[in-house]
Amino acid sequence: MARLRLVPPDSRYRESFLAFIDELGAEAIRYREFDVFEDDDFDVYVADLRGSEDAAYQYLWLVEDEAVIGHAYVDYDRESFAKYRDGQVDYIIRPSKRRQGYGTRLLALLKEHGRARGMSRLLISCLRDNVGSRRIILANGGVPYGAVSDIFDRTRTRLQYTIDLEDTIPIPDRKELFDVWAMKYDTSVDDATFTFTGYEKVLDEAIAQAELWDGARALDVGTGTGNLAARLLAGGCGEVWGADFSEEMLTRARQKAPEAHFVRANLLEAWPDELPEQFDRIVSAYVFHEFDLETKLRLIGELNARLKPRGRLVIADIAFTTAEDREAAHRRWAGLWNEDEYYWAADEAIAALANAGIGARYVQVSICGGVFVIHRYTPSRQQPPSNEPPFEVA
Repeated sequence: MARLRLVPPDSRYRESFLAFIDELGAEAIRYREFDVFEDDDFDVYVADLRGSEDAAYQYLWLVEDEAVIGHAYVDYDRESFAKYRDGQVDYIIRPSKRRQGYGTRLLALLKEHGRARGMSRLLISCLRDNVGSRRIILANGGVPYGAVSDIFDRTRTRLQYTIDLEDTIPIPDRKELFDVWAMKYDTSVDDATFTFTGYEKVLDEAIAQAELWDGARALDVGTGTGNLAARLLAGGCGEVWGADFSEEMLTRARQKAPEAHFVRANLLEAWPDELPEQFDRIVSAYVFHEFDLETKLRLIGELNARLKPRGRLVIADIAFTTAEDREAAHRRWAGLWNEDEYYWAADEAIAALANAGIGARYVQVSICGGVFVIHRYTPSRQQPPSNEPPFEVA
């Protein structure tokens, strides 16, 4: 990200900020500071946002080069840590810049900003079912602090975290983040809300689509705590392997599926020597949404090359039948949507796979989860391997 920085509101960014507000659409409603204003009064509006230099709070814009990427609020009041249950900071990222790491970086910059203002820690919160926000907070050193009801909807719970601003330890990488998540992964996916709605049914459908048989050799890519690997064993596979880059996840997977073989490996790196060269089935659950479509296609091609003749790759993940469905879900669950992740649209993915000579079909299982089935292919093949319909509903 080039020249990414936090700045006070400034009239020089007028056009970019107005475009930012326009892009937010209905999302802007929950931010009082985005109330409608006349264009001629923009300088006055900016002056109001900036406030006085000794104010106990401040609005800030995340700017990349000359474009407004995000908007943030921070309260410097030392007593606000106790009196503001929802937290001392809030922020939002421009929709077209989401899922690109800006949320994590913005919170990191807010930490630096708070430290420069003499703050020793921040209180921040997110809805309990907002997995994306939890990951961003944990990536920035968040430590669980408490839980309160949401002030807008008392039936929902907000998790509170503290972030120590005197701690200069660098932001953990993705592996460290998943190491932390391993402790609560199984309870977090056992939640009926977005993004893990129907988690168990999605995994069951992945096993059904894999069409296992006694003695088959199977690999679970991104095995996590071993939920899918355990199902592979129960399905009769004679040899089950699991790979994950988080040692903490693997520790729990070994406890859950002791008969399987687990290897620490990063999906984005070279094929590990510890793994066999080929498999009858390769499966993956809730992993590929970490990658953009281009990376997904590359990984699918690499995994397909590891399949035996008549092999099959099965991917279960956060996904929607069409790009239109995905956008509708984005609007519906705007507060839960992780802007740093890349949720599938099956029509978009299947078309891209077809262009790469890879045949695939998709089964929608829950409101936000589904299963892709990809048969082993050769690069010269330019059509799906069967006449099966590309989309189904389980």
